[in-house]
Amino acid sequence: DSSVNWIVKNCLAKGNTTADFSKNAGTGTMTCSNCASGDATADDFGGSGNRISQTFTFVDEAGDDFHLASTDAGAKDFGADLSGDANYPFSDDIDGQTRSGSWDIGADEYVAAGGGEIVSCFLID
Repeated sequence: DSSVNWIVKNCLAKGNTTADFSKNAGTGTMTCSNCASGDATADDFGGSGNRISQTFTFVDEAGDDFHLASTDAGAKDFGADLSGDANYPFSDDIDGQTRSGSWDIGADEYVAAGGGEIVSCFLID
């Protein structure tokens, strides 16, 4: 829908052919907060806490394991705590683990003992 106003938080985008973050033409708006991109587009739509032109380190990108590696400096610990979010509050990650401390950008919180961050995001309409 071209009139939808998108609020995008804690999203990671990398390697898209034209732009990591973009909005279709229309009357709607998009605001990105605490998002990270491999290019400069995470900061194109307002918001705050965005990380642009980042390099992300994944556990095994070639093998499609997009959990953040422990050495990642592009998204790990740069997310916003959304547990008290006015539109879509949550505290658990995509694996059902409770987030605590500094949140990572993406859907899955890095856990040193068993994995990391899976690349995904939550779009709030």
